Amino acid sequence: MKLSCCKLLVISALVGCGAENSQISTVSDSTTISLIKDNSLSVEPLGFHQESSQSVNCLMLGHLSELVYEGKATGTNCGHIDKNGLIKFTPEFMGYGPISRHPMGCELITQDGPNSHQIRHGWFFIGHNGYGRGHNEHYSNECSFWKYLPEVSKTYIGGKLAYFNNNMTILYQSDFVYGEEFTKDGLAIVCSKRPEDRIGLGSEKIYRTGGLCGQVDTHYNLVTPTQQPYEDFNPIPVWEKPHYARSVTLIAKQGKGVELRSILKSTYRNFSGLEGHRFRTEKSPDKFTLLERWDSRESHAQAQENPKFQAALEAIKALTLNSTITLDKNYDTKNK
Repeated sequence: MKLSCCKLLVISALVGCGAENSQISTVSDSTTISLIKDNSLSVEPLGFHQESSQSVNCLMLGHLSELVYEGKATGTNCGHIDKNGLIKFTPEFMGYGPISRHPMGCELITQDGPNSHQIRHGWFFIGHNGYGRGHNEHYSNECSFWKYLPEVSKTYIGGKLAYFNNNMTILYQSDFVYGEEFTKDGLAIVCSKRPEDRIGLGSEKIYRTGGLCGQVDTHYNLVTPTQQPYEDFNPIPVWEKPHYARSVTLIAKQGKGVELRSILKSTYRNFSGLEGHRFRTEKSPDKFTLLERWDSRESHAQAQENPKFQAALEAIKALTLNSTITLDKNYDTKNK
């Protein structure tokens, strides 16, 4: 999603929640959603853990990139991130004006890793009070400003879905492991078991299948129990053809991650039947996931008979400590 067409998250029902609404709602499948008092007018969000914080860098994209190009600004050591993923940006960085048009700003955050490798934390929202939180979704390219619930967005804390306001104060902390924005009908998909991310046609789109999902309303009441696969609520796109896909998690020998990635990039793009592939970077420079999509299982089998493919596999084996392959399923949308 491009920043110019980011969605704006709107939830008037949450703004100004009083103490009388602070409660825990228990739903039929034992999933709980706890409401935390709205501190939207507070200067700082509660609970920044200074003792556990580490320095982060900002890539300073969007309108801030002009300052970098002109040599007037740098995103190095732009703030500190604590154990719960809350960032406290430096006064210098906030002085550059990272919030331009939306209730919150948006910036890509990295951290210095071993061997001068930059660990990517992903896209983070920036509040006017100098704090930030990430949306923590692998396949969301930028921040999502939701259209139907203003000044509130989502994150994950300890792997559990949470909602926060434009001052980065947590409004709701749930036990769900996945959730999406609210639609115009006032419902949002939430899941107690996360659906699988699938590579779409040409690797340009991601769609999801499986999991245990339901729906909540704008008051965070579970109106549909989390017992159905994701595609029951958001069907597989009609243009998705049956395909064969694999998710390969690779752990390279120490310091060999860049070389291993180079072999994979130069090999996989050259075989017939490969519709798309992409890399998902992990926190370690020597660990990443390769997602590949073939038009059929037969095309993948034919590629493995190619001598160049076999030579690449031997080179990969020499650089790899461990690998895990997860097979996707063949999906026929006509049967859905």
